[in-house]
Amino acid sequence: MKILIVMGSPHKGESYWGANRLEDQLKTYPDVNVEYLWLRDLTIKDCLGCHACILKGEEKCPLKDDTSLFQQKMMEADGVIFTSPVYSMQISAQLKRIIDHLSYLWHRPRFFGKYAMALVSGGGQFKETLNYIKLNTKNWGFTYVTGLGIAHHDALLPKRQSKQEADLRKAADIFYHAVKSQKHPAPSLTDLIGFRVWRINARCLSESNPVDHAYWLGKGWFNTDYYADRPVSFVKKLAADAMEKVIHRFLQSVYQGY
Repeated sequence: MKILIVMGSPHKGESYWGANRLEDQLKTYPDVNVEYLWLRDLTIKDCLGCHACILKGEEKCPLKDDTSLFQQKMMEADGVIFTSPVYSMQISAQLKRIIDHLSYLWHRPRFFGKYAMALVSGGGQFKETLNYIKLNTKNWGFTYVTGLGIAHHDALLPKRQSKQEADLRKAADIFYHAVKSQKHPAPSLTDLIGFRVWRINARCLSESNPVDHAYWLGKGWFNTDYYADRPVSFVKKLAADAMEKVIHRFLQSVYQGY
């Protein structure tokens, strides 16, 4: 089992300390191999917002940096742990920069069958920061397992330090067993509706965005209930069918091409 730990911090601080605790627990399982990937060591330039990756394909990005290497590293892993300090109530610039570059993955997700978790550190605002990582990784195709926020460890009372260390061990165990199981949850109604929205987009905008259309056609997603082969209840399918019609009518009333 290969676990990739993405380090979103510019230095070896609290996020690194927490990642080390996760690594220590994961390595109690003999089949685990852990690799660190420091974003500070990659060349990731500021996104230009030119939409070339979305409209022409990610290989057409004019910046020619290490985004493709980062994606390759994630693809080679069974599970990915995304870490970041909380800066100004959100993720670090290092992690935000690569997430901006990967916006095409919302259009063309590809990490189905892989697992993600998040670890953030600082004085607070954990929930919002974790939810941002969860939102992106889920829409890239990952099965998001769990997330954990850790406070300034040295500033905690001994009892709180012990609890935080126990929480890290527990999170590592949960993540390991999720990856080991190779089981994925059935999509929620929200997941199904999201799938329908992107399917409408890929189908109707085939002329203005042929890359998305070709990708979806190649995956066969125009004729499926969801991206991955997972059970979809009859009730959820009916609800998603109804919502798709409503959403399509709304898009037609607002935008050209639908």
